[in-house]
Amino acid sequence: MSGTSSEPGRDPGVRDEFAPEGWASATWKAALVLGVALVGLVVVPDRLLAFLSIRVTPRLRDLIVAACAVLAFVLLSFVFVRLQRGRRG
Repeated sequence: MSGTSSEPGRDPGVRDEFAPEGWASATWKAALVLGVALVGLVVVPDRLLAFLSIRVTPRLRDLIVAACAVLAFVLLSFVFVRLQRGRRG
């Protein structure tokens, strides 16, 4: 052996799809998920509560805010799955 760790018959220039990703890629993905979670689960419901509190009944307001939180969770799950799709075959 020549001391290299590459497997025989593999092109060393081709990136393995199961190779660990770098810190930069993982950091921006984590920041994206955290940002979507913060906006969708904290900021938007807070703004909805402030806007709807004097315009609709409490029961309807709670229903709208809960629906918004469910939609935000679905969006967050979609973003997470999209970001993880490239990691597995």
